[in-house]
Amino acid sequence: MVEEEFSKTSIIEERVELMVDPATCEVIQNPTERTGYFLKPSLNLNALPPKLPKIQSFSSSSNPNVVFLSHSTPREGWKTWVQNLEETHEPVWRKAGIFDAIKGSTYHIAKSTDLIYSLVKKWCPDTNTFVFPWGETTVTLEDVFILGGFSPLGVSVSSSSSSVEENVEGVENELIKLYGKLKNKDNHISQLRWQEHLMGCGTQIEYAGFLTLWLTRHVFPSKNNWRIWQKVFAMASMISCGAKLAFGPVILASIRR
Repeated sequence: MVEEEFSKTSIIEERVELMVDPATCEVIQNPTERTGYFLKPSLNLNALPPKLPKIQSFSSSSNPNVVFLSHSTPREGWKTWVQNLEETHEPVWRKAGIFDAIKGSTYHIAKSTDLIYSLVKKWCPDTNTFVFPWGETTVTLEDVFILGGFSPLGVSVSSSSSSVEENVEGVENELIKLYGKLKNKDNHISQLRWQEHLMGCGTQIEYAGFLTLWLTRHVFPSKNNWRIWQKVFAMASMISCGAKLAFGPVILASIRR
């Protein structure tokens, strides 16, 4: 009797499923069934729909200064650079869990401003959820992994380069030297100048510089999305030396912020 009552009230559902290969999302050879635990939908069809949060009404006309930091189109020549390096580094990208994210950066995704404003109207900053008439939903770590291609597993992105591998620090120092060489009088480097200088030079610094531009423009975009961001040098150096970084949590935090 107690077990029956628990199964009715628990938000977890127990189910037997076939094991799946996480690398290919295909059922493994000679499949084995295992018990899995899944969250049930939390919507109560008999309950009244939740009230929408009282937030500012958004529209493209009333909010002309809204900036979409995450919408970065690929630069001219970027797709070619990705294709050239993919021939050599695809296995490393897959091992590092960034292959899909890098390939995704080569596509131009049309931005529907009105659609985004309509979605923002449903956002509740107190709970980090979208509140719809049928219930609440939000962006999850699984969404970031499946849709964005950013792994939740690996070394923390805040780790120092020297703590991962011995030669990583040397790569980071080379990036710092290159930045000092190319920076303008305002101590900045444009992404265009960075790409033109490194593309096709065929060295490890080209690969690390490629990752730097990818991180700056497509992973951690900012208001100054025309220039190179020095703070990603350590991450680019670690990836270039084969480290797998846990981008999923920090990307999710960035989206919610």
